[in-house]
Amino acid sequence: MGVEAFIRWQHPEHRFLTPYQFLPQIDPADLINSLFTLVLNEATKQWRVWSKQSLMISIALNVTARDLMNLDLAN
Repeated sequence: MGVEAFIRWQHPEHRFLTPYQFLPQIDPADLINSLFTLVLNEATKQWRVWSKQSLMISIALNVTARDLMNLDLAN
C-alpha cells in the first residue's frame, strides 16, 4: 500500500492549480528547490505519523534532476 504526494496551489482567483499550471512560473525564479524541500518535509512528517500508528505506507514523490544532484538530499 502506498500514496503519492501531490501538490496543488490554491490560487485566490483560479481555485486549485496543478503543478503543470504553476511550475513553469516558479522554475525560472529558482523556487523549485524550496518547493521540493517543503513537499519532502511535509511528506516525511506524515510518514512519521503513520509509522507511529504502525501503518507501513510508502510515499512516492517526484524528484527533479536538479534535486537528484543535491548531495544533501539523503539528509
